[in-house]
Amino acid sequence: MGRELQKRKNRSSRPKVVVPNSRKKALNPMGNNIIAKNWDKKQTLSQNYRRLGIAARLQAPTGGVEVTVAEATNAVPKPKIPSTPGLSSALGGAASGIPAIREARVERDADGRIIRVISSGPSSDIQGFKPLNDPLAAYDSDSDKDNSTPTHTTTTNTSTAASTWEDWAGISDNENDNDVVKALVRQSRLPVAKQTRFQSEQESEWLNRLVAKHGDDVRAMAWDRKLNPFQQTVGDLTKRLKRWRKVQAEKERA
Repeated sequence: MGRELQKRKNRSSRPKVVVPNSRKKALNPMGNNIIAKNWDKKQTLSQNYRRLGIAARLQAPTGGVEVTVAEATNAVPKPKIPSTPGLSSALGGAASGIPAIREARVERDADGRIIRVISSGPSSDIQGFKPLNDPLAAYDSDSDKDNSTPTHTTTTNTSTAASTWEDWAGISDNENDNDVVKALVRQSRLPVAKQTRFQSEQESEWLNRLVAKHGDDVRAMAWDRKLNPFQQTVGDLTKRLKRWRKVQAEKERA
């Protein structure tokens, strides 16, 4: 007897749908022998390239970037203050570790402008120190006009701005590179041997028939429908015939 449902399933012509999972497919690098020897099949492509010290993408990242455990545990860096003339000198006290003064006695003139700061702390004797830590004090046009406190200004150098751009200077030997990167650099500097194109026996026989029929008339060879069914152009036939004649001359010498 048997179960009719199971028999019907066995006789069904509809195959079982199997959804392939590309994530379980192990990557097998076949391009470079050095990378293939140091490849870890348990890691992804980005993880392997990061471990080997190779850039996985030449362009800027367009999506999320995988964060390592060391990067996740580190604290978020503080934003850098742009190097603006006057602003760096105004914040010099806070950046150099000088304790900021929360309260201070000031002396004003008849118009209410501050002409002197009276402080008994150790930072009052420092030249150019601003106890109020006002970043805009360097830009104040109504500030003190006397020359008792010199104003410090920073000059920007054009070379520092140019150094921020990444210019291509060729492949350099960096001592901090790992063994894989050094091996790839040595491999890239090896001279590339020029490989000549090999002509098969069938191609030699085909060119021999063309020469036997048309001689040196390459244009007639290109228009021959029977011997040139794939419509090889005049330029392509000229290159093939030049290589074929060279091989024939070497055979005659031997």
